[in-house]
Amino acid sequence: MHLFIQITIVVAVVTLDSPVQSCDPKPMIRRHEGTRKCMYKDTRGIKTIGIGFNLQNQGAQQALASVGADFNKIFNGASTPVDQTCDCSKVVCLNDTQIEGLFNYSVKQALMDASSLMSNFPSLCCPVQNAVVDMAYNLGGTKLATFTVFLGYFRVNNWQGAADDLMLTKYCQDYDTASRCLELSGHIRLGCPCFGSYPSQCQISSACCGLNTKCCSYTMPFLGYVKKNLTESWCCPLADGACCAPDQHCCPKDFPVCCGAPDQHCCKLDFPICCPDNRCCPTNYPVCGSGGYCKARDGSGQVLGLLRAPSKVGLQKQTEKKKFNFIETNEVK
Repeated sequence: MHLFIQITIVVAVVTLDSPVQSCDPKPMIRRHEGTRKCMYKDTRGIKTIGIGFNLQNQGAQQALASVGADFNKIFNGASTPVDQTCDCSKVVCLNDTQIEGLFNYSVKQALMDASSLMSNFPSLCCPVQNAVVDMAYNLGGTKLATFTVFLGYFRVNNWQGAADDLMLTKYCQDYDTASRCLELSGHIRLGCPCFGSYPSQCQISSACCGLNTKCCSYTMPFLGYVKKNLTESWCCPLADGACCAPDQHCCPKDFPVCCGAPDQHCCKLDFPICCPDNRCCPTNYPVCGSGGYCKARDGSGQVLGLLRAPSKVGLQKQTEKKKFNFIETNEVK
């Protein structure tokens, strides 16, 4: 595990405001993968050996050579069905030392893959960190990198959003990976203590926000393998603002009345009627008229409407279209 120690030391210098964890994902991965001394084909037809070691991955031949195993004899030999015991008198088998050597190699690779995709990875608590390494071990770094929405939630310490997105991917829907994925999403949903640029714990969900912000909820349309609307958290840039659920915007405290789509804006309590012409009307003149005027229902008079205030959306909303406007398939190779 020398590589792991090097990585954590480097990050400890960079992120002094957050703890660096010393985690061990091996027991979870070992339990999920199982151990086979001989080559077999997994549910996707991939030649595999040991603790889920993919013989078809780039670098597999060198890895087997490093533990003193003959790649060609194993790869080109007969495979043993998963439900049958390895007969090492008929097929090539690995010994325990070779299996552990390949396992260590693969775990280090999964650790590097996860670290490269998440700048805050070394500061994650162990249950979440182990879950991500387990995913990287199972999927590979290239495939994990396609989980862009999932990874985006990690960058802002929004554990519930990450878990919800993962639940709707093909990885969590396929028969052969569903139980594993559901377990991993459960660890992620519980989340970690808030840290770094998002030190404030949201009370309404497993998510974090920055200083001088307010945690709000909104309805998020997930466009994954399964499409579904879910309630998620976002950080309003106004610490004393009013959340405008189910939309992802908020209003300043002096204009706490939220006006909805299409032109989201804010009105005062004594001018709570939202008009489309950049105005707010009082309750006794509730009809939005032309020229910025508000009229009584019986037409007995009119007053000039109050200029509305713009709502705040924050960085999450500004980048939302770029982040979420696609269909995420997350196919498992």
